Amino acid sequence: MSERIAPHLFWIVVCIPAFLFGQSPSQTSLPGSWIADSYIESLTVGDGKAFVTGSFSWVGPYSGGGVLFDQSTFAKDNSFPQINGSVLCVISDGSGGWFVGGEFLRAGNVAVKNFVHILSDKTIDPLWKPQFNQSVTALLISGGRLYAGGDFTSVGTTVRNRLASFNISDATLTSWDPDVNGYTDALVANGTDIIFGGQFSTVGGQTRSNIAAVSATTGILASWNPGISGINAQVHALKIAGGLVYVAGAFSTAGGSPRRSLASIDLSTGLAGVWNPNADPAAIFPPLVESLIIDGSTVYAGGGFNTIGGQVRPSIAALDISTGAVITTFNANVSSGLMWDIALSGSDLYLGGSFSTIAGQPQPGFAIVDKTTGALKGGDIDQTGTVLAINTSNNVFVGGTFNALKGLNGVDRDGAAAIDLTTGEATAWNPNFESSGSGVALEYHNNELYYWDGGDGAIGKLNTSDGNIIPGWTASSDGYVGRWTFTSDKVYANGSFLTVNTQSRNGFAAINLSDGSLDPWQASVQDGDDFNIEAMANHGGRIFLGGRINVFDAQPRDNLIALDATTGNVINWNPVFNNAVYALAVYPPYLYVGGEFTMVNGLPLQNLVRFDLTTLELDTSWNPNIEFGLYGVTSILKINSSLFITGSFGSVGGQARSSIAELDEATGTPTAWNPDMAVNVEGGRNLLGNSTNHLVVAGDLEGIDNDEKRYLAIFSLTPTTPNSPPTISSTSVNIAVGQLATIDLLPLLSDLDDNLDLTTLRVVNGETERGAPASINSNYVLEINYSGSSIVGLDHVTIEVCDDQGLCVQQTLSIELIADIEIYTGVSPNGDGLNDFWLIQYIDSIEETRTNKVSIFNRWGDEVFSTENYNNDDRVFKGINNNGNALPSGVYFYRIEFSEGRPTQTGYLNLKR
Repeated sequence: MSERIAPHLFWIVVCIPAFLFGQSPSQTSLPGSWIADSYIESLTVGDGKAFVTGSFSWVGPYSGGGVLFDQSTFAKDNSFPQINGSVLCVISDGSGGWFVGGEFLRAGNVAVKNFVHILSDKTIDPLWKPQFNQSVTALLISGGRLYAGGDFTSVGTTVRNRLASFNISDATLTSWDPDVNGYTDALVANGTDIIFGGQFSTVGGQTRSNIAAVSATTGILASWNPGISGINAQVHALKIAGGLVYVAGAFSTAGGSPRRSLASIDLSTGLAGVWNPNADPAAIFPPLVESLIIDGSTVYAGGGFNTIGGQVRPSIAALDISTGAVITTFNANVSSGLMWDIALSGSDLYLGGSFSTIAGQPQPGFAIVDKTTGALKGGDIDQTGTVLAINTSNNVFVGGTFNALKGLNGVDRDGAAAIDLTTGEATAWNPNFESSGSGVALEYHNNELYYWDGGDGAIGKLNTSDGNIIPGWTASSDGYVGRWTFTSDKVYANGSFLTVNTQSRNGFAAINLSDGSLDPWQASVQDGDDFNIEAMANHGGRIFLGGRINVFDAQPRDNLIALDATTGNVINWNPVFNNAVYALAVYPPYLYVGGEFTMVNGLPLQNLVRFDLTTLELDTSWNPNIEFGLYGVTSILKINSSLFITGSFGSVGGQARSSIAELDEATGTPTAWNPDMAVNVEGGRNLLGNSTNHLVVAGDLEGIDNDEKRYLAIFSLTPTTPNSPPTISSTSVNIAVGQLATIDLLPLLSDLDDNLDLTTLRVVNGETERGAPASINSNYVLEINYSGSSIVGLDHVTIEVCDDQGLCVQQTLSIELIADIEIYTGVSPNGDGLNDFWLIQYIDSIEETRTNKVSIFNRWGDEVFSTENYNNDDRVFKGINNNGNALPSGVYFYRIEFSEGRPTQTGYLNLKR
């Protein structure tokens, strides 16, 4: 089965295997599966392949938003984990790895949130999962801490407005909290201070204009206050040299003096220095300068400008660090477009952005140039989006909004390709259509691949191995074929054509599958009819048509009709839909109808209904209630007892569903299957098809299940082990009455599927069993406050955590609240496992008794045993004296001394062997 849409609407295709459901499919992307560089308009599956056509010109591997290249060969490192979103900043961790920030939710197979630490061995550091709620755009390492800036307002459950810091040794969030009221985009260390820039007006409640300095340890605002102002003023880059901080952004005033987007500011006074390159705008004012590098006496500045110091230097310039004058020997000759980041390695200057050419050579968005002359040296990766971040410390890391590297791999295709569903890669199939792929329709039917070529109107069959035309079966039309439906012996077609096989046909025709000859069947269309067909289906001698239908065969109709498959006449059936019908699917005993309607036959039924195929009566008891979308339901597919729908909608039966859902066919209620599918907001016309073993998603796709695989994604649907819930190990702690109890929860948590969602970690009911307030801090430490409480003895608290599939688990932890130590009066070290050592209960649990000295004396007053910090573990009395000899049975005297001002305790102890 394949489906095709009229060219004014975007769409998506999903193919799902018939053997799998109701078991939910694996959401694991097929390793190495390829994507396209533009949207796909039709898909059909057969012979182990997905055949696609559309406006694309390339298909190739998905790269993710961050890639690593060898610095000497510039070969891509395929072992580097894929990052499933936009990379906005990256720095070296100093140990061969990388700290990466941006807008993404997965790295490799690990769920993260806008930040990840990738180790030198290319694995994801499990210690670093800080969970920023919004983007991270700046990173800095200084004094054993990692500083992060961006547009976030929380880290985990802890409020942190646009700035946060972490101890690098253990990844814990510090108390450092400058509290900025707008985004931060640049960080630099200056002695004991951190200087940062962005777009904000207050820091810690005090006025600061887009640049400020705070203590690196306390976060307290410094008095230094240069101020950056202008129309929509903002700071994007900071570098320090020679007692000055060099500032880049978009502004007209800096440090009290007129400066156009580039300035130096005195680190002591906050006043502007004499350095004034004077950038002129490209298409914006003030001009935007995004990046800075200082290399000796040279400052490289990149951004969106045309001239600096009166000299033409589009997007990047080399400037004298003292005078700000343009260094004329350097000129990269960049075409129009922004330079978002630059990086230096030896004599090579790496450029990233949205530009198109370097010195007239095609070099979209990334290039390597000579740092002295600006001459192009290489770097043609031809990524599918903008480069925003480059780091050259550990080989060459390139990040941005792209998801593929067209310059390094993949294959060119003129809008038509076949993807092997086992490998996920393109096959040699490469038909030579007269039209580009956006004017082609395909259908794999009964083991044969049919096509319509809009370039010459040809209708025929193609070889599935190489795309060559199979001779002996041909037909033709003089116009567009937009929809078709296949029976066992005919294909019924609709479009904008007037003739088929040179014979008159007014937009409807039937072609015999046996030889390509035209069937006598014609739809009865009259002058003055008013319709636009969007969907076709057939069953039992009827051809069903859906769309925007007002008049057909001179008869009033309301968006859904049926034609006689023999005569072409409209049958006497007139359901009333108040808006368009986009999808028709026949699964006896029902005809399923989808669209953007809200009323059917005067009843409030939204976007999906069904009719009895025998009586053609509406099933009024079946109402999935599809809501919140532009096009509603645009495709329907039944597999076993499930009905799959896709389109543009936000909920099904009151449950959130993102444009795709699985329904129980009998009841119409949604199942638990819930992939998160992102579609073009202007599109939404989505289609469904079926395949074996794989899920294929194609169209104007923007991502699915946190993978930004644009236009085409393939998922393996071989049945897998069901997702397991997380586990929480049980534990217990002992504390003194009235103290704060703490339990580090991270060592207690585990998940076989490695999809633990720490943001769900919570205390059930927010208190213990006996009413003590309990909470979990940003470092995932459970804190129970017994201050002022007289609770003594055993208490319990229940915590809960879930995985990212919504499976949750609870565990009850125990807390023993101790009023005082308990000194036992007997010991019997006879090896029976009972009372083998002298127990002083809780001596190691109470703060004031942990530091102690225990001494034991015989009846003549001789000291026979002594130890410090008695702990009921490795420092205990077992009836052995200080010389290692066994003591005889009898009564002994003990003395316990404490160092915290607590009175000494004495008494008698019975030793029995």
